[in-house]
Amino acid sequence: MSFIIATGTVLYSIATPSLVVTMIKKENFMLTNRGLEVSRSIAFTLGPSVGGFLASWFSGVLSFLLSLILSVSSIYFMIGLPKEKDKLINDDGVIIKLLEGMRFITSNKYLKPIVVTSIIFNTSWFLLLSIFSFYAINNLNFSPSEVGMALGVYGFGMICGAYIYPRLAKNFNFGSQVTFGPLCAFVASILMLTTCFTNNRIFIFIAFFMFGSGPIIWTISTTTLRQIITPNNLLSRVSSVILTVTFGARPLGAALGAYLSASFGVKSCLIAVFTGFLVQLIVILFTSPARIKDIELLEENKLSL
Repeated sequence: MSFIIATGTVLYSIATPSLVVTMIKKENFMLTNRGLEVSRSIAFTLGPSVGGFLASWFSGVLSFLLSLILSVSSIYFMIGLPKEKDKLINDDGVIIKLLEGMRFITSNKYLKPIVVTSIIFNTSWFLLLSIFSFYAINNLNFSPSEVGMALGVYGFGMICGAYIYPRLAKNFNFGSQVTFGPLCAFVASILMLTTCFTNNRIFIFIAFFMFGSGPIIWTISTTTLRQIITPNNLLSRVSSVILTVTFGARPLGAALGAYLSASFGVKSCLIAVFTGFLVQLIVILFTSPARIKDIELLEENKLSL
């Protein structure tokens, strides 16, 4: 069941950016992506809370029943989407299609650093998640409920980041919007590392808020950039490659966390997390995405990309 759910999630994540391109005008890409991320953030925050409440106070069966009802409802709404026009089917194999997407990414001066940044970010983020509960409970004397609260603050940060994005977009150029997420993650990693020396628990909550709010702005801005500069016939392939490499970095981060904590102690993981988020910030700061002034100019010069 978990395999089926994960597979469906990946397929949805690949199809959504392509569907937005076919249904929404280019000038509304950013607003649409923001709306999608707001809904995703709310679901990420409310889902575990409602499920935990139902399981604790009533029955776990109610949690599964509500999940089933929501899933069926989502199918109903998806069926209501307008049908795409029939297209000629390309008989190229999956590997060939993925290689086409990979070639486009590696030859594009905007997408390549974004993908590299995402890989480093996901590796560092899941390294942190793999040891956080143990570190918080054993080193900072967190209770299990406080660990859950910290993770809940992460979801709240996602919602806040999605809501403040229009104001950020209005006052900062696009390159600054792209770098905002990696910068927030780096500052949050500093706060995490500081707890090794100060045991200041409030830093944990601030850090998780920043881990939520900054990267959601990164997701909105980089998704919009991908939709603008990628030809429509390659968008699904490019999205597939990006999901493959970024999701593939997650078990790598978790495995690295297990190795470092077992070999050098849990605090060494926080040093590695700090190093990873420093590297991802450097990568994005000194590459082309950070120098974009206005994303609308990219559309005008699309052929030169």
